[in-house]
Amino acid sequence: MLLDKLFKQPAERRSYEIDYSPWLQDGETVTAFVTTVTQQSSGTPVSPLIVDAKSIKPDGLSVVIFVSHGDDSASYTIDVKATTSTGQIKEDTLWFNVGSATGICSSV
Repeated sequence: MLLDKLFKQPAERRSYEIDYSPWLQDGETVTAFVTTVTQQSSGTPVSPLIVDAKSIKPDGLSVVIFVSHGDDSASYTIDVKATTSTGQIKEDTLWFNVGSATGICSSV
């Protein structure tokens, strides 16, 4: 499921939180998650988008990722696959457009 379409500058390092509480059952928590970054625009990335830190919030209801780098005028997806304490698996996607003040960032 596409959660959001986001914009960042190439030099920024930003955190993004995904709240799973509306989807979780009572007492259920997120116990693990993995991320996969895919460049959506053509060309070989000079500076790929990087998820350089990730964590599950202490209450187990949301996850936080830190995103950095990315080529100017490129677009990427970050697929997030979360596993819960009851064995459910939820897959979500964040779409990132990267652009600098001098570059052009295409809209999605």
